[in-house]
Amino acid sequence: MPVYAILVYALLQPMHSLFCHANLALSPVLDRWLRLLVVTPDMHATHHSIRMDEGNSNFSMVFPWWDRMFRTYCKQPAQGMAALRVGIAELAQQPGPGLVGLLGLPFGTTRTVAGAAGTAGERLARRKSGRRSRR
Repeated sequence: MPVYAILVYALLQPMHSLFCHANLALSPVLDRWLRLLVVTPDMHATHHSIRMDEGNSNFSMVFPWWDRMFRTYCKQPAQGMAALRVGIAELAQQPGPGLVGLLGLPFGTTRTVAGAAGTAGERLARRKSGRRSRR
């Protein structure tokens, strides 16, 4: 593989990751067309669904073709984007762990981030009310 290809990927992938995780409201028409070329925020958000059938979909990082090829593509969450709940079902009702607890998550603690689970509308309301939304 040519070195320039690796450099191009190394420069573009972090920018695309920011795009995928951004809280952008793209028009449905634009989102539909962009999904033919790149993974969009709504497409990627479905991957973080609290429902396992939706969470086990949309694994692609930059190009959406892989999910279609391997039949892991999910066009929309069953209840629509506005009602999409993200997080881990078993941990959604627990209080937030704070900074020390967050740092311990990879090492076996079973607490989740407060505010990570919830519908898109609930997360937006928490942000507007001044409470930080942590994911």
